[in-house]
Amino acid sequence: MAEREYVIQKYLDVLDDALKDTVRNSNNKQSLTLEEWLAKQEEDADDGANVELGDIDMGDDDDDAKSDDSADNRAIYNPLKLPLGWDGKPIPYWLYKLHGLGKEYKCEICGNYTYWGRKAFEEHFSGWRHARGLRVLNIPNTTHFKNVTKI
Repeated sequence: MAEREYVIQKYLDVLDDALKDTVRNSNNKQSLTLEEWLAKQEEDADDGANVELGDIDMGDDDDDAKSDDSADNRAIYNPLKLPLGWDGKPIPYWLYKLHGLGKEYKCEICGNYTYWGRKAFEEHFSGWRHARGLRVLNIPNTTHFKNVTKI
């Protein structure tokens, strides 16, 4: 175990400068505004230092270009009707089950509105729809009435 720790420490000593440079570069990129980022991209494109993989021409294969376009425009296969994630693709089934998104919760106070998943149901108690429903019923929106869903 001591030998492994020694080897790891030596790797860290050798790669310390590269690690610090990488962290500094990442922080600089994250702090750029959109205008600064676009200017930097144009500058890199003029220098030819930042060559994208799509910019490299490997020949006159028009079939490849057509298949790439059709792959982007193709409908997403989603037979389970899973909700879409941040990338526009369905979330994994295990994540769907983990968050309980298959469970339906109804709230009469919200006008029989349906919430999918326990987290969304818990968060709806502080939302405008539930607060308005309580106000219509002349019930104060306090923690005493937090889990009340039936009129």
